[in-house]
Amino acid sequence: MAIGADVGGSRIKFVRLADNEVVWRGQVDVKRAWPELLANELVSLAEPEEPIGVGIAGLVDHHRGILRWAPHLDGVDVPIGAELSARLGRRVAVDNDANCATRAEATSLAQDPVLVVMLGTGIGAGLWTGGDVYRGRSFAGEVGHMTIEPDGRVCRCGRLGCWETRISSWRLAEVGTSPAQLQDAGIWLGRGLFNLITILDPAVNVVGGGVTAEHGDEILPAALDEIARLSDIHRPPPPIVASRHGIWAGAIGAALLAQKDSQALS
Repeated sequence: MAIGADVGGSRIKFVRLADNEVVWRGQVDVKRAWPELLANELVSLAEPEEPIGVGIAGLVDHHRGILRWAPHLDGVDVPIGAELSARLGRRVAVDNDANCATRAEATSLAQDPVLVVMLGTGIGAGLWTGGDVYRGRSFAGEVGHMTIEPDGRVCRCGRLGCWETRISSWRLAEVGTSPAQLQDAGIWLGRGLFNLITILDPAVNVVGGGVTAEHGDEILPAALDEIARLSDIHRPPPPIVASRHGIWAGAIGAALLAQKDSQALS
């Protein structure tokens, strides 16, 4: 068995896996003191010596277990891995939430490479290649903060025109979810996905997260139309599919990461 937690901008989701199947799930609202809330929940949930993994929406140094910065969570250079390990009396694996979701989706698909884009409070992405998550130096996949509209809106990160200023839950909270607004969000989703597909050339592109779960029927068709409009006939886009695990992908992937780390240490 293993416990996985997914710390997002608005909720922390938890799952327990047994034989790679979800046997329990739950969630709590995020509060300002989220590290303490997370630790308390894990203390109450985890069985002795049960592997634990945590995915966090932000710049996570996976190897050191440090949250460097997160646009939607409090804290800078938070040694969350060490803090949780001390509290729980065992190693706790820590990674970016989109990397965790990528692990879950790619494990289910058994394809390579797989691009996973998660639409939630912000936008995160992960690339599965060679049987593992691609990390770059540490922080690959922060696609929500790639500039897609140079003279666009101010992002929560402080820069102008980031992708998530056009398609994210906080953007939709500002402008509403009328058919016209969702159509516009889908077009901007398609433009960003087209850029990523052009650069990475994945075998399959998965789109997930809370925004997709709630509004996917409206935004995905518009995104697919925009990708088709932009694509070259000689280089058609890969299959673009909705997440198999929905809003639980990050927590499931965190549990899978915990199992992987536990096996490596044993």
